[in-house]
Amino acid sequence: MPYFANLETTMAGGPEEIFTLEEVAAYLKVGKRTVYRLVAAHELPAFKVGGSWRFRRQEIDQWINEQTITEQSGGASSKRPHDV
Repeated sequence: MPYFANLETTMAGGPEEIFTLEEVAAYLKVGKRTVYRLVAAHELPAFKVGGSWRFRRQEIDQWINEQTITEQSGGASSKRPHDV
């Protein structure tokens, strides 16, 4: 078995899905600039391959869940402008 055969597997043994910047922007339904800003602010998990950003789907899904939990927990960001 080649050395690289197991590099794209998760702990569960399934293939790990990796997104490009364009793919993660489409997945999140935002522009590429928004993705760049989130990465620059260290808010969105990412890594570079060569000079290109890559994103693990599992980490993006976890990030989405964390954002949802934060919004639902009654934090300041959950208040509407007319509630303040």
